[in-house]
Formats: sequence, structure tokens, C-alpha cells
Amino acid sequence: MHNDFTDKHTDIICSYDLYRKVVKEMNISFTKLGNEECEQCEEFSIHNVSHSKENFSAACDICQKWQKHITKAEVSRNDIALIVTGQLITILHVFLLICKRLLCCQEWNLLRQ
Repeated sequence: MHNDFTDKHTDIICSYDLYRKVVKEMNISFTKLGNEECEQCEEFSIHNVSHSKENFSAACDICQKWQKHITKAEVSRNDIALIVTGQLITILHVFLLICKRLLCCQEWNLLRQ
């Protein structure tokens, strides 16, 4: 897309980084063909070519942010798999059971009056 832009607008000098920044500000996202990435993963993949999934920097804020993001995503995927297989009762399930119990008690008290 950058090459297409520079070919069509030869009067504008625009680096690839500037092009991506402006496109991102316009809320247009880049995706890999056949594989959409979320904003954090995309930001990580373009922020520094020497930082990769196998070789990220502990001193880099974007790398640290991505590492936390990936960890949360993996936990979420595992939780969803457990919920689907019926092996996990979440706090929400417990909360709903308590609410249901309270409603039943309130209805019972109303019936007794």
C-alpha cells in the first residue's frame, strides 16, 4: 500500500513509518493476509524488527505490554475451553447462583406474608 501511495503521489515524500502512523491515526488497520491481528499484536510486530516473539526485549515497553497481552489471551483461551467442556465454574456462575438463591428467598418471604 505504501508503494502504491508513493507511486500515485510522486510530489509527496513519505517514509514507510510515517505512512503507517498516518494510516493508523485514520483508524485503518493493516492485517496479514489470511490472518487478522489485534492492534497490540500488530503494534508489537512492527515496532522494532530486532524484537520478535522469540527474541523480545524485557527493557522495551511495547514488548512488555505485548507479553502481558499474550499471557492474558492464553489464560482466556484456556478458560473458554474449560467453560465449553464444563470443567470451570466462574465467579460469574457463582454470582448468578447467589442472585438466584436470594431471589428465591425473597419470593418465599413474600409468599409467607
